[in-house]
Amino acid sequence: MENKVLYHKEGVLASFPYAFELLETENGYEGHVKADLYADLKVTDDNRSEISQKLLDIPCIENSHFMLEGDHIIYRTKRMIKEISSPEECEVLTRRPFIEDYIEAAEDLQIISDAYEGRFLKTEFVY
Repeated sequence: MENKVLYHKEGVLASFPYAFELLETENGYEGHVKADLYADLKVTDDNRSEISQKLLDIPCIENSHFMLEGDHIIYRTKRMIKEISSPEECEVLTRRPFIEDYIEAAEDLQIISDAYEGRFLKTEFVY
């Protein structure tokens, strides 16, 4: 069975651009969040694996991680959902780990971004 998108939303999460998808899979329902944190990092073939490893080394909540996608640092999380009360509630529950993980990792992410001359995508300073 191919995953079926039941709901898709793009917006701002903790002042970062993000996308949420609610999927129906062969194993049930899944919520997926992708948040875009930094862009325009100076990524080369020589440093790509080093940057990727630094991001993977940052501790995150289960089924969540920071990663390099092209020249962007992004955050991804996935949540299994037993039943859908509303797509919006699934979205809130799925995106909650991002806020915790980002607060814990903000300094490390900034150091990585600065080292590779990345551009911060946060639209406003909110804590």
